[in-house]
Parts: sequence; structure tokens; C-alpha cells
Amino acid sequence: DDMAGFNFQWALIFTVVYPIGIPLAMYLMMRRVKVPQLAKARMNKALLQELIKLWQKEMQTPESVLLASVVGSPAGGEEQQEQFKKRVAELFEQIDADGSGTLDVDELVEAFHTLGMTQVTEESINALLVEYGHEEGEEIDQDSFEEIVIGLAKTSFQFTGYEDVDDLNLEQLAVLCKHEWRKDNKAGGEGGRSTLGRTPSSFRRSTSAAHFLGDD
Repeated sequence: DDMAGFNFQWALIFTVVYPIGIPLAMYLMMRRVKVPQLAKARMNKALLQELIKLWQKEMQTPESVLLASVVGSPAGGEEQQEQFKKRVAELFEQIDADGSGTLDVDELVEAFHTLGMTQVTEESINALLVEYGHEEGEEIDQDSFEEIVIGLAKTSFQFTGYEDVDDLNLEQLAVLCKHEWRKDNKAGGEGGRSTLGRTPSSFRRSTSAAHFLGDD
């Protein structure tokens, strides 16, 4: 009888306590080491990275990627900003063939063609000038050129693709929230046509050269 009672007790433990107690203990242990919070953070980071990749796919164009590779990023410390200004100045001098201190439409078209942007036309350059507050056919100085270069290449500066949700600044959050997502999910430069003069309204001059260069 004692043995039967003993066996009954163990049978009761394995039947009732084991299925409930072991999972409960594991749950409490995971809560203690914050496993759910860690899993949620990883999921949020993965979702954010996919969102950024989609944004880059829609916003980056062959022109913006190529310009970014030429001039680099103006973001960062004072030394990096000075290096960026120097690269833009050197590019401006190379394009300014007649040494006038300003660039006209023909010089800009030729420069972009030299950089490999053969789809750029006088029409797209004029559209770009209007986008940045100039008249069609207007000659631009180095400061205006710098602003346009940043405007074209800034999609390559905006995100690294490795941000956490808590790392995003207000500008990055605004860019993602205000972006008009395409239903067809096609990249901006797809189809072989230049997108030089087409800046989506959600990103249109939302960040000035002064902001990027720390001159606020």
C-alpha cells in the first residue's frame, strides 16, 4: 500500500505539476533574463532595416549613388565636413572649364556625362535648377552647386542600414514617416531613365546643405 501511495503521488506530480510547472518555470526564467524584450528588440531592428532598404530602393537613383561615391558624405565631424567641402570645390573647378566661377547648363550636362550619367539632358538639368530655387538656364556658383550635390546624393547619406529604432534622429523619422511609399515597389532609377530632376515631395529639400554641414 505504501508503494502504491508513493507511486500515486509521483504519478500525480508528473500528470499535473510537470506539464504546468516546467513551462511556468521556463517562462519565469525567460522573463528574468528579459528574453521577450530582447526578441522584440531584434524583431523591431529587423523590420526597421527592411523598411530602410525599401526606402533606399525607392529613393536612390544611379545619379545619387554615383555622386555619393565621388564626393562622399558631409555628415560627421568638422574634419570630415571640411574634406567634403574640398571634394565639392575640386569637382566644381573641374566642371568650370572656362574658369568663370559659375556653371552653366552645358557645363553641368557635360560634367554629368563625364561622370557616367549619360541620361542627363539639358531638360533634366533645368528641372533640377528650378527644384533648387533657380531659373531655367541660370548659372550657379559654388555654394549653389554644393547644395545641389548634397540634394542629389543625400539618399546615400541618410541611413547606414544598421540603425536601431532608438538610434533614429528626428530627421530620419520624418523621412520615413513622410515618404510616399510606392505600391509597385519599383526603384527610383528603374526603367533606364534619368531621375536627376525628379525629387519625391516627401524628401524635397527637406534637409538643406547648411544642416548637413552643421551651419544651422
